[in-house]
Amino acid sequence: MQTRTLLLIGSRTAVFSKVKEQLEQEDILTLHCKEFSDIPECIRECQPDLVILHPGKSVENPCQTLFRIRKTPGGRELPVILVFSARQEKLLEECPDVTYTDFISSPLREKELIFRIKHQFALIKANQIIQRRNEQLKRTIESRDRLYTLIAHDLRSPIGTVKMLNDFILEEKDCISCPRVIEKFLMTKNITDNLFTLLENLLQWSQSQHKRVRLNSGIFNITATIRQVLVLYSHIAKAKKIRLVNRTHTPVYVQADEEMIKTVIRNLLSNAIKFSYPGGKIEIDVIHGRNRVAVTVRDEGRGMNGEELCRLKSAGHKTSLPGTRKESGFGLGLSISQEFIHQNKGKLSFTSEPGVGSTFRFTLPSRYPEVLNGATTLYTSAKHPTHP
Repeated sequence: MQTRTLLLIGSRTAVFSKVKEQLEQEDILTLHCKEFSDIPECIRECQPDLVILHPGKSVENPCQTLFRIRKTPGGRELPVILVFSARQEKLLEECPDVTYTDFISSPLREKELIFRIKHQFALIKANQIIQRRNEQLKRTIESRDRLYTLIAHDLRSPIGTVKMLNDFILEEKDCISCPRVIEKFLMTKNITDNLFTLLENLLQWSQSQHKRVRLNSGIFNITATIRQVLVLYSHIAKAKKIRLVNRTHTPVYVQADEEMIKTVIRNLLSNAIKFSYPGGKIEIDVIHGRNRVAVTVRDEGRGMNGEELCRLKSAGHKTSLPGTRKESGFGLGLSISQEFIHQNKGKLSFTSEPGVGSTFRFTLPSRYPEVLNGATTLYTSAKHPTHP
């Protein structure tokens, strides 16, 4: 059994002498620091696991002595049992911080003191176990995240190559005479695109867990950003016979990290295509308010029931539902989107109804253009503050 150290600071009574004998039988070493002026030196040299502070009648305010312990290097989180007299009871309200502090009144009773000491050592042992378990859990999570990153990074390049080749073939699909071959190719392309999106999400999720994703906020035209993403997904939507309707036309400026917002729009659009039926329609719209911009992605797909919505809204819960053509996923896209929108001082919300479809909406701080001498300058209007 490991020897534990108990440091008595202050006056030593007959009770402490009796207690010391019992504690030594349980491998608890008892040391004594008589002078309060020696507290920093005693704590540094003894490195106690537990302190009993017994100021006695000579000390007017025991809280001042407790404060001295807390200010000593190594004493901030040191467990302390403070012994106080009846006349000092009202002074305890002045103690600045009673964390890691237990109190016992004098005159001391041997059995009660033994019980309090053993209880404190039990708490110390429990905290040490919790700390070790937390460290083990942290290492396990870090190893898992590194594994995700390595897998995603190693697979991204070859799958990206396959995705690029599929895009080339799609441009020449008129040269393929057999409709069944075209159908099989489009299925293969859809699976490859979904897998590539999954790998992108895995990399971004892993980086966000390690806090390696840095916010690079700037002012940009979100209307143009939406058009860029729509071009990327036009082939996928066309393969599933889904119409993408862009209702954004005029420039709308926002303050955010453009790459993060591109990721959010890609994920929302990918999900909308995944859960839409062939022949359906997906609408994207931008609403410009006084100080916020709202982007809406609305589909006419399968929708979600109350239970599925609750799971999706649960904090930290990753859920994945099969698409209308049994497309699979791992539920990372929405989790990443929520985190990215939050980092950019926005909010992501959604509504859904089975058989009707789903609507996903996120907001961002807006910016307003001002024309000066023929040049456009972006600024935050005093009448329209960035944050509500």
